[in-house]
Parts: sequence; structure tokens; C-alpha cells
Amino acid sequence: MPSVCKTFSAQFFNCNCFDKVIEQARNDIDLDSASGDHFWLARAYASKGMYRDALAEFGKSSNSRDFQAYVLARSGERDKARKILGELKTPSQQKRLRASSIAIVYVGLGDNEDAFAWLMKAYEVRDFDLISVKVDPIWDPLRPDPRFSELLRKVGLPR
Repeated sequence: MPSVCKTFSAQFFNCNCFDKVIEQARNDIDLDSASGDHFWLARAYASKGMYRDALAEFGKSSNSRDFQAYVLARSGERDKARKILGELKTPSQQKRLRASSIAIVYVGLGDNEDAFAWLMKAYEVRDFDLISVKVDPIWDPLRPDPRFSELLRKVGLPR
């Protein structure tokens, strides 16, 4: 059952239905506290500006350092975010991370230039996470920039 719930959480998240994600993820966690829905719960909290709650949930989710850094940056703890970014950019970490993960941190920091540079790297290496670039609200700050439309075109997503 939790895998179905995760699918629903992702769908609700991409529709900006954050309260529904929170409800679904909490229900999933109640059924199975080891479920991965801590990630979706954290993402929904972050999207609603509930950064303290988001950080607590990301702490329960494995492989979410990029999103932790994003939330730290958005909540004003930019030095902590930059420290994590430095860790993520080490050669050993880059071997296992997607380029889009680095772009996420730069979006949190408000550094659109570097965010786009890393998104272009993501495109060049065919980063799987780009399939959701059109609908994932984390990229909202980049949408007004013409480079975002160009990225959508390159990825093959209709604008």
C-alpha cells in the first residue's frame, strides 16, 4: 500500500495540492513509519513555507541533502546551505548525484545563473529528473526566464 500512496503524493504534489500531499503522506507514515513519504511530506511543507517542519521530515528521509540545503537557503540559513552544496559538489558525491540536485540548491539560494548551468548539465547527461521539470513547483522561480522555455523545448516537454 505505501508505494501506491507515494504515487498519489507525487501526483498531488505536482498539481500543487500541498495540503492533500500532507494528508496522504501522514496517513502513509501512520501505516508504515519507515515509508518514504517523509520525503513528500517534507516537500509539501517546504512548498508551503513550513521550513522547520520540512527540515524535520527531510531528516527522516534518506538521500535528501539537496532538498535540505534548498530549505535551509529558503529559510535564511544560507551559510548552512552553501556548506551542504560544497559537500554535494565533491567528486565522490557528484558520481552518485544527479546534476539537477545541485540545481535545486542553487534555486533555493536564488542563484538562477548557476541553477540554469546545472540544469543544462542535467540535460546533457540526460538526467531522469528532468521529466518533471515542467510541473515540479521547485522550479517556479526559473519559469519567467526564457531559458526555462528553451529547456522545456530541449527536453521535449510542451510549454
